[in-house]
Amino acid sequence: MENFSRSLFMPTDKMKVISIRHKPRIKRSSAITIIVFLQFIGWMIFLGIKIGSHLQGETSESPRIYSISSQIFLAAGKEMSQISFIWLSVASALSIIGLLHMKSWGWVFAIVSNALWIFSMAESFEKSIYLNNLFQKLFFISFLVYIFCSSIYLWTQRIRFWK
Repeated sequence: MENFSRSLFMPTDKMKVISIRHKPRIKRSSAITIIVFLQFIGWMIFLGIKIGSHLQGETSESPRIYSISSQIFLAAGKEMSQISFIWLSVASALSIIGLLHMKSWGWVFAIVSNALWIFSMAESFEKSIYLNNLFQKLFFISFLVYIFCSSIYLWTQRIRFWK
């Protein structure tokens, strides 16, 4: 009882100092930082394409059909449904925040958003496979390769998020 009667409470050898933080902070690897950065850039491009395609209207009737912006709008803006746009936006935003803080729910949303990206890109690629637009095909294939690689890496690193 004499320890508590002092004017300034000082812990002794017999007392343990308990930290507020229950788990040690997990250091984020540079590969996860790159995945988060590319996910953010891809999400911003996707939002810009969707908003731009709605503001511009039908690009297939425009005289600038062969411009790069028209090809991008045709590649992603018109092919994906609105429901995939909503789910991709929510899942991507939550995965970016969660992966930055190394949270388990961020990992889950990253896997979910990657699966949604794969589904949406495969659906768009299947719709435009008979077109002779090389830009669309290269865009889809390169993005699918990135999504597959990031999904495989996140799956192999899942133990870091679930400690």
